Amino acid sequence: WQRKNTNTLFNVTMGAPDGAEVCELVGLYLLWKICSFLPASHTGLYRDDGLTILENVSGPGVERIWKDLIQEFAREGLRITVSAPLHSVDFLDVTFRADGLYRPYRKPGKRTEYVHRLSNHLPIILKNIPAIINHRINSISSNEEVFTAAKPFYEEVLERCGYSGAELQYRELPLVPSS
Repeated sequence: WQRKNTNTLFNVTMGAPDGAEVCELVGLYLLWKICSFLPASHTGLYRDDGLTILENVSGPGVERIWKDLIQEFAREGLRITVSAPLHSVDFLDVTFRADGLYRPYRKPGKRTEYVHRLSNHLPIILKNIPAIINHRINSISSNEEVFTAAKPFYEEVLERCGYSGAELQYRELPLVPSS
């Protein structure tokens, strides 16, 4: 597929069968480019959302990095929104705070849904939905207090989706060693 009036640019439409894969490839390419001036161990990307943690960088240093990011994306014909410095950030379904705490995050106005218990999915999938949700909420809660505060919402959604009596339990998960 080629864009009209040019023979050099191509486009992958939203919803295309390979759209997610193309997004991942472009993301990896951009991540490779920006990690030349950003700490690779503190920079991540998921589809079109990116996050970098800068530690011990002065105000002018942050401004320089900000300009470098905008310039690098512009070289590829892209625009980027940079927000810095932040003491808290909502990334995907987690809120990260500068003090090291993290908690589940839901976009305002978005309705959370899970596969209904009476759907025609494989029985093993349906049986494990509550355990999967329990594991996810545990993994994005920095401690038991955060988990306990988030738990009622997710139990209510599970109830609405036919998983009556599903009770989420806090379990301290092992830390994943950094590489």
